[in-house]
Parts: sequence; C-alpha cells; structure tokens
Amino acid sequence: MKIKLKLILANSWHRKEIYRIRHEIYASELKQHAENAGAKLSDSVDKFNTYVVALTKGDTHLFINRNL
Repeated sequence: MKIKLKLILANSWHRKEIYRIRHEIYASELKQHAENAGAKLSDSVDKFNTYVVALTKGDTHLFINRNL
C-alpha cells in the first residue's frame, strides 16, 4: 500500500493541532504533564520553533520541530 505524505510548514491551525496532540499524548496518556481544560500542551520555545507537518488527506500524522 502506498501512502502519500504532504510535508508543509505548520500554520497557526496546525500549531493548535500539535498542542492538542501533545496534550493527548504527554498529559492524558503518559501522565507526564497535568491535564488541563483547554486540552493543549505548549511551552515557551514554541513561539520560536519552526514546525514541519506531514499530512495525508489533511490529517496530521507527524510533526517535527526545529528550534532556530
């Protein structure tokens, strides 16, 4: 089976999705952070990070950050 991934730089919508995914994994599943009502997990360096997002049919499957 062939899967096509589209790599793009994250925009503000993708960043919100990244913060939601982080919360789901690191707070809800792994319990490494406290869960919060906003269901988002971000940190102070996020405003400087550049994210590359891998998409299939618009769904986020992978994100990579680069601290510049």
